[in-house]
Amino acid sequence: MFALRRILPRAALQTRSVVGGGGAHTIDSVIGELNADLAASSKSAPPAPSAIDLSQPPSAPSNEEKPTTPLDPVDRRNWPVYRLHCQATPNNTLLTFTAPDGCVKAWASAGSCGFKNTRRGSPEGAYAASVKIFEKIQAATEGKEFYVHLFLKGFGLGRNALVQTLASTEGEAVRRRVLYMTDRTPIKIGGTRAKKMRRI
Repeated sequence: MFALRRILPRAALQTRSVVGGGGAHTIDSVIGELNADLAASSKSAPPAPSAIDLSQPPSAPSNEEKPTTPLDPVDRRNWPVYRLHCQATPNNTLLTFTAPDGCVKAWASAGSCGFKNTRRGSPEGAYAASVKIFEKIQAATEGKEFYVHLFLKGFGLGRNALVQTLASTEGEAVRRRVLYMTDRTPIKIGGTRAKKMRRI
């Protein structure tokens, strides 16, 4: 309507008529009647109900209405804990993977990977044994959910080689399941005389 007033001059608005059922009317009279009808309908219509109750202070929604779901729906508390034993001696590196009841599931050593004589105690032999035991662990526990408890024993070169292999891409599948790491190296305090060192 305001656009019509801007386009047409006032003289044209007054002279132009709209023919209705009651005769000829000017546009100004029609606009006035429409405004009067709108004002009357707004007075007679009841106020729209408000969704917010303004008589009470606002309150936070309660958690009882909606069930709460945990962030992690997988229950890991009942997963079995398998054991990976590493005995690192100066002459060899022995790796044994056992079930929670103690039954041996897989084992590997530097000697079983093809390293003979003094090479069995080298870091390369321990690396090969670590990769082999990781492959056997994945094959023995395929489709199962479990944790791993790592036991370290001895001060051989294979000890650090196993930890480094576990931190690399070859041990990623086993590393994310490691729950505990325990050092079971016996430390002698006093006692009897030790055996003489082996010489090759």
